Amino acid sequence: MRVTIPDNPNFEVYTNGTLVIKKVLPVDDRKMFICIAQKTLIGRERSTTILHIAKEPPQLIRESPPEPQVLEGNDLHLDVRVQGYPYPWVTWSHGDHLLQNKSVKDSETRLKIRNVTVLEGGRYTCYAKNPFGQDILTFDVTVEGQSVRTTAAPDIQTPSSSPTSGDSSLAGWIIATIVVGPLLVVIITISIIILCILKKKCRSPKLHLNRLFRRCLSNS
Repeated sequence: MRVTIPDNPNFEVYTNGTLVIKKVLPVDDRKMFICIAQKTLIGRERSTTILHIAKEPPQLIRESPPEPQVLEGNDLHLDVRVQGYPYPWVTWSHGDHLLQNKSVKDSETRLKIRNVTVLEGGRYTCYAKNPFGQDILTFDVTVEGQSVRTTAAPDIQTPSSSPTSGDSSLAGWIIATIVVGPLLVVIITISIIILCILKKKCRSPKLHLNRLFRRCLSNS
């Protein structure tokens, strides 16, 4: 049978005389515990015990991954379990910047950074120390930036209505012939008339002009 002491729920006493301390505290160090048993026909027996809490250097136990990755804007959590007595002082640092420095009495320590930024990535160090020793853990944190994703509009190619190279060449040649041909005839005619007038060898420019037009038409 187990009985819990009302004044101190951290202690439990069994009917066989066993005392259970759920959580040993520093105030329990060197504390004297007296057990008195009353037996029928034998009388009362008494036993005294002095509790000595073992002294040990701190030990840090990692509970978060050594290389955590977190998205920018989320919260960063780094958890470490702490052992050792007397209770060690625990410090958290980011590079050369001190973040926390306190005595840990609840067997665990946590570093929490809200809305983490890319600049807060890097190495974080947890350091514990008491009069019997020290321990250290490191975390290499990667903060991934929120990339802006843009969706490119699809490249829609409309069918071209331009003619092929062969058709373009043929159309250009026809247009050049229509435009340049008559103009060339006029230029040549005027040149001949001027030449005949200057040399006085042309008796009838109109006759020569009619002959020249008929020759051009026959050639075309």
